[in-house]
Amino acid sequence: MSTNRDDDPRYHVEGSAWSGPDSVDLKPYFGKMKIVLGFLVLVMIGVQAWQLWSNPVYREIQFGLFGQGILWGENAMWEKSYQTCLEWYDPSRGCTADITPWRFMLTIVDSYWMNYLLYLVTLIILPSIFLFWRRPAPIRCNKALKAIYSWRRRRLFIHSGHYIEFKQKNFYDAIAQSSRRGPAVIELTDSRNPARKGKFKVGPYVSRLESQPARLLGQMRNFLLGYEGPTLSEARPRRLSYPFWEWSLLPPRRLPADIDAQAERWLREHGLHPDDAEG
Repeated sequence: MSTNRDDDPRYHVEGSAWSGPDSVDLKPYFGKMKIVLGFLVLVMIGVQAWQLWSNPVYREIQFGLFGQGILWGENAMWEKSYQTCLEWYDPSRGCTADITPWRFMLTIVDSYWMNYLLYLVTLIILPSIFLFWRRPAPIRCNKALKAIYSWRRRRLFIHSGHYIEFKQKNFYDAIAQSSRRGPAVIELTDSRNPARKGKFKVGPYVSRLESQPARLLGQMRNFLLGYEGPTLSEARPRRLSYPFWEWSLLPPRRLPADIDAQAERWLREHGLHPDDAEG
């Protein structure tokens, strides 16, 4: 097989996979912000770890914020601070001769609350967002129904017709190092409110071929019309695969098991089923 990516069907079908004998699923354009967030998390944790490792004074201060030298362990700086609070009468800080270690810790929390907020964001909130950020459900093209549809916010979004309208968002992306790998945006109709449209971004991020989202939609037009050649059909995989940086503790969102039946029912209700056109 040719080694030229522009001629190799394996690369042309990147971002799509068979979901049935008459249907193909497309990858939603996803991952850019996940990469940025993951990089930000690593940088923030790395900076904090470096400061704790290389700066003894900083390390004593930060460990003291979590009780070292007051509630556990030895920390000369905070032990002295606590003793000073015992000896000085300062009602604004709660310092009296009978102040307890726990009470003193509460004054520390009140005085250094920004530090605790920083640790909360750096070590818990941002990593949790990254780890639980799920990939959205795929977009399905169904040749038998001549329709394209997906699932969002517990409702069906669908488009019927031989022509899939889309626009490609072109912009320079430093991560992709290209201005031609932006997503293709498809508008699908809200099944519960036909006057409302939902925008769905399609295409692998980052693709090995430029303008791959537009290529995919061109393929889907041919697929829906029955014009797709056997070369692309054979090259298309049987399941969507995801790069490691799109991994999550939660599995990718899936389309409902009965979404094909829901789509067919909606098309019949609105007189858009292929059988209606033939009739």
